[in-house]
Amino acid sequence: MQKQGYYVYIHEDQHGNVVYVGSGRRGRYKSPSSRTPTHIAVFNSLKKTIIQEGLTKKESIELENSLIKFHDNGQLFNV
Repeated sequence: MQKQGYYVYIHEDQHGNVVYVGSGRRGRYKSPSSRTPTHIAVFNSLKKTIIQEGLTKKESIELENSLIKFHDNGQLFNV
């Protein structure tokens, strides 16, 4: 059985626009490491929210990809 320690999270700007969708474990959602320079430049001003927890790695990747497609407005850092 695969661990279910993964989650999916979003980063929102000050206007409530989703600018990043990610999946991870532990404190990934609040870590600026391994981000693009543009993302890092505004990282501290972003609201960081976990959308769903207790997922397998596969589930988290599937949900992440679905949310990226849903929120792809040309402003996502991960597109």
